[in-house]
Amino acid sequence: MPAALPPHRACGPNRPRCIQSPPQTHAMWIKIATMAVSRHRGPTLARRARSGRRVSRRLAVRSVAAPTREGMESGQGDVAGERFVWARHWYPVAPLTWLEEAQGDGFESGLPEVQRMAILGRDIVVWKDGEGAWRAVEDRCPHRLAALSLGSVQEDGTLACRYHGWCFNGKGECTHIPQATDATSEATACSSVRSKVQAFPTLTAHGLLWVWPDDSASAWIDSAVEPPLVGPNIDKLNIKSMYELPSTYTSYLENSLDPSHVNFLHDGLGNYSPTNAMPIADFEVKGDITANGGFTLRHSAYAKSNDGMQATRRFRPPCLNSGEYDLPNKSKMLFELYFVPTRPGFVRVMGDINFVPGSSTLPPRRSIIGMAALLWTSLSRLPLRFMEMLVPDFVVASLGSIRSGLFFQDAIANRSIDVAFSRSGKTWQQLYFLPTPSDVGVSAFRQWINRFSDGQPDWFCGGSDQEATAKVPESDLYDRWNGYGKYSPSIRKSLKFFGNMESTLSAAAIGLLGLAAIVAARAANLNIAVAGAAVAGACLLARFEVQKLRNRLLTGIPSCGMPEVPLKWPSTAGAPTAEAGLHIG
Repeated sequence: MPAALPPHRACGPNRPRCIQSPPQTHAMWIKIATMAVSRHRGPTLARRARSGRRVSRRLAVRSVAAPTREGMESGQGDVAGERFVWARHWYPVAPLTWLEEAQGDGFESGLPEVQRMAILGRDIVVWKDGEGAWRAVEDRCPHRLAALSLGSVQEDGTLACRYHGWCFNGKGECTHIPQATDATSEATACSSVRSKVQAFPTLTAHGLLWVWPDDSASAWIDSAVEPPLVGPNIDKLNIKSMYELPSTYTSYLENSLDPSHVNFLHDGLGNYSPTNAMPIADFEVKGDITANGGFTLRHSAYAKSNDGMQATRRFRPPCLNSGEYDLPNKSKMLFELYFVPTRPGFVRVMGDINFVPGSSTLPPRRSIIGMAALLWTSLSRLPLRFMEMLVPDFVVASLGSIRSGLFFQDAIANRSIDVAFSRSGKTWQQLYFLPTPSDVGVSAFRQWINRFSDGQPDWFCGGSDQEATAKVPESDLYDRWNGYGKYSPSIRKSLKFFGNMESTLSAAAIGLLGLAAIVAARAANLNIAVAGAAVAGACLLARFEVQKLRNRLLTGIPSCGMPEVPLKWPSTAGAPTAEAGLHIG
């Protein structure tokens, strides 16, 4: 195997290294450049390298006040045939704080110690081996194709298949076959290439577990020289939440580059309101739109509450939308959001924000009416604060994570867009009408994904977002368990806690009712019987309320009344919750 070439940075981010060579070695260097470009950039660029043509990824500068249909449809600045290679990048799969809670006690501590994830339509199982390293292999046993995520981690750190007990190490090698009749036949079977499962490089960095989902022969070499793509403010943030939603990667990432929607779609959450909205006066793409570099956006305020700010957003493919808001009072809002295409029609979102106060930050001036409203809000929350003191922290965290409907609202709007695309059979240029500067971010992303990836990620499993959208039931929008709960240690613990409470309250109610019946039958102190029956009734009522809380962790559909979610967004006025804070508008 030829030695891996170093990263090609000196002569442009997407060109083979510019090498000056004598005429007699020119053919050799063209061959090496062809191999490197073919591995990293796809077959089209490889053909250019063979012909000796210069390969460039630079596009015409897109710095516009508002997108024009002529510009969008012309594809100006495009490099014909250049594609983004989705498999050859690091993808964050989960916050490490979540995964680490799973170690040792499995379900008792929250998450199971074996986790099934998906990237680009490929199911991957991750676990920590005996050396303390996180491992990732394809979630498919080579024996009978059963999911390895159903299995368990053995004392030696190998992953055992639940179906027949075959064991695999972090390199995907089979180490034990219980059905083998002797050591020789077992060694022969384990050494066969057919007994191996595809393994993938992993990396722990910035509080996240990363996986490189490429299955090519050069995957381990390529991943070793490429760090995970993060924003400049990653070390000032703490990414500790994750949601998987029935929206396409395209529509959800596009949504994050469209700040003007927040005061309308999220009316009633925090201080979002149409009355707070204002047109974005300046919105532009700074520099080039490139396959591997993505693009950078600069825009002005979109709300009266942040009038005077200047915002920078950077899309760095495949996943990252990072940036900062420079506010008039010299404070900053920093954010990093990751959008992982898990399978057609679904996206995993994780991220965090951080507010950095400026030197001139002043306390806000409040009117008497405003101060009275704040006082009333504080007093009305006292019962909730008191309850939070009585229940475990993980229950408080769980209820807080579902208190805001922000991601739910985004998912509903994005799904309606996905459905419209799936039914139309038309291009985004034909369907979208983008006449204002506020639409520049949407236009830039659509240009990127259509120029370099045919409008969607390259899925290992085949298929398309349009086909998947037509098959995904609307009920998935309200499925909090599969979208969030099964990944969250706090919710898993809360469900177990609520289950124990239901059992305890049921037993208490039955015991008290039995006691009341015995006392009444013996014509003893009727006050005791009445008191026992009353307490039993209170236990049954408490059990009913606990069931409602448990239901809220599993689904967004109300457990009482009409089994549907009203179209009018419920108002949750007050300070945004942690979930609402993840939304950068």
